[in-house]
Amino acid sequence: MMNKLFETYRKSVFGNDATFDVQKRVFLLITHISIIIGIVGVAVDITLNLGIFLTLFTLFTVLLVFYFHIKVRNSHLSTVVGLSFFGLSIVVFSFLWFYNGGYNGNNIILIFVYFIVIITILPDKFRLFAFFIYAGLISTLTILHYNYPELVSNYENENLRYVDLLLGYFLYLVLVYVIQNTILKNYEADRKKINTQKEQLNSLVIELNETNNKLQNTIKNVEELNISKDRFITILSHDLRSPFQGLLGITKTLENNFTSFSDNEKQFYISQINNTLDKLYSFLEQLLLWGKIQKNGLVLNYEVCNVKELIAESLSPLAISASKKKLIIELLCDDELIFNLDKERISIVLRNLISNAIKFSPVGNKITLTAVSENDELKISVIDYGIGMSEDYINKLFKLDEIVSSTGTDGELGSGMGLILCNDILKKHNGKISVQSKEGKGSTFTIALPNISS
Repeated sequence: MMNKLFETYRKSVFGNDATFDVQKRVFLLITHISIIIGIVGVAVDITLNLGIFLTLFTLFTVLLVFYFHIKVRNSHLSTVVGLSFFGLSIVVFSFLWFYNGGYNGNNIILIFVYFIVIITILPDKFRLFAFFIYAGLISTLTILHYNYPELVSNYENENLRYVDLLLGYFLYLVLVYVIQNTILKNYEADRKKINTQKEQLNSLVIELNETNNKLQNTIKNVEELNISKDRFITILSHDLRSPFQGLLGITKTLENNFTSFSDNEKQFYISQINNTLDKLYSFLEQLLLWGKIQKNGLVLNYEVCNVKELIAESLSPLAISASKKKLIIELLCDDELIFNLDKERISIVLRNLISNAIKFSPVGNKITLTAVSENDELKISVIDYGIGMSEDYINKLFKLDEIVSSTGTDGELGSGMGLILCNDILKKHNGKISVQSKEGKGSTFTIALPNISS
């Protein structure tokens, strides 16, 4: 109930304006209290029969202040209204000085209180002007009172002076408190507003950073797609053209000289065609799988499998290539080691790594395959003791924009696509691949796969 009454009273003073304009609020407060003081003054003037002129002057002042109050409450505090109120205060204080005891009454305190209000409501450029006017006003009125005391209406007795001073001091104290409280509330409101704006700004900065990160990721993805496109075109134009040129050469030779070739020679050329087509088919499969990964179309099929058996199965298709170069392949793995992974895709990775080890190993050399489980992670290493690689070459191995393809120790050719495919497959498994190598000392490729619950 009390809250409702207070809210109704507050609206009668400040209106329905939800904004917190400290100058407007201080003006409405001072005019509101001035109206109350003026009404009490009119009642006192009539009760004590202080004269029709004083009563009418007080009433006119109340009506004028009431007009200012309503005007500002329904709109805003303009410079014209502020200056008009300032001028009115000068006239009223001069009048009250002579009709209310001069410096023997509470006029000086009243002037000081209203000076605080005037300084608050006036624009910056008028405040120093107001200071000099008020300073001149007090000085002039004090000098006039001192030199011409007969111009001032003194109190009839000390009791009236005592009551006037007591009521005046109390009202002015309340007025100063309300004004100061309004200014502090405005400060708190501004501080909260600033904190809110700061929080909103921080949120905007965070959103901007997130948007920027997304934009950077998008740009990076676009760049990678462009690199992938360029890489794809390069592979098609170079790595597919050469084998087909070889095939065309063989088939042209067979077409022109078929009847003159012996069965063994024909068998040799057919075998060459078959080997080339087999390599082309394998390469195209890898290329299609890589393209599928780029479009996020690869779905992994996890299954629990024996790691040693998986490595042996991956090695099997490469046994002929290894035997041609008289390579010894050693497999070091626990027979009972099992792991949950996509068997088909990891087999592709292993075949590529083993094929590279065979490719870059000298005749009669050795290749070691190891597999261990460490910290719930499967690590498989392919170790060769072949020609090795430089640090600069290693840094280019998994980059789409770098074409790295070397000829093997027996003249074997490659596209450099295999390791990029391996890296992408392992990323899909949340795994990784690492390389250790020195020129002339061989290379070690290690893949690491996290364990996925079956």
